[in-house]
Amino acid sequence: MIPQIAEGADYTIDDELLVDPPTCPFKKRIELVTSEISKINDKKGKNLFYVANINSDFEDMCVFADFAKDHSVGGIMINLLTNGFSALAALRREKYQLPILSKHVFS
Repeated sequence: MIPQIAEGADYTIDDELLVDPPTCPFKKRIELVTSEISKINDKKGKNLFYVANINSDFEDMCVFADFAKDHSVGGIMINLLTNGFSALAALRREKYQLPILSKHVFS
């Protein structure tokens, strides 16, 4: 993913089924990706951003959103079919002030 960003992509986004598996933990992934994007932005004078998938139960989504915002992600993503419009509305009312991308995968 990082080489593609360095070569001209404007943003990168988590896979819609990837949240916090043992093989790619959320916090470690956020730290790694945002660090690399920051280096690329500094080196190339770009404004690349990363959208993190926070799809989970609402309590965990809020924890993930806090961590993502603290690490300067460009946005967060949820699945409206599994979390519903009320979760989207609640996230918008929270303090995150991040763009929210909605995916509608149901698998």
